[in-house]
Amino acid sequence: MCGLLVILSGCGPAPSQPRQPPATSPPTAAPSSTPATSAPATPSPASTVVTAPKIIAFTQLRRVETGNTGAEVTTAAQFDRFIGQAADDQVRAAVQQHRRPGVRLFAFILTGCQFDGASLIITSTRLWAMPTGGEGIQCVAAEYYLAVFAVPADRVPANVRVG
Repeated sequence: MCGLLVILSGCGPAPSQPRQPPATSPPTAAPSSTPATSAPATPSPASTVVTAPKIIAFTQLRRVETGNTGAEVTTAAQFDRFIGQAADDQVRAAVQQHRRPGVRLFAFILTGCQFDGASLIITSTRLWAMPTGGEGIQCVAAEYYLAVFAVPADRVPANVRVG
């Protein structure tokens, strides 16, 4: 069996804040000159070009309206069917910015505690997300997270199972 393993992870904003797309250049050790209270910048269209799978949104959900753990959300109807009204405006904006020909979008509901991101795993038969962070944490009640990935269409195997 042949497969492609793509791992995308990282730390970022607190779980209640949507994860912003990673920068196209490597991170530097220099501190940011942007105040922590400023609103996130809107990426330019060039920064939303997807040449490799990438996480475009990661946020903690207050409620979950689906029993599914993962689905393709390339179209608006697919997104609404999978996540419904649980996604906030920032997640919807991130998804809309990456909705274009040649890009497929996939969303996953992850259950656990104090996650800080997710990794996308692609094999020849299956595509799924694995949470990152939260190791060694014991929760009183499960937390729910939404992770959305943009994937170049040519990187998605035919008839792949999502979730």
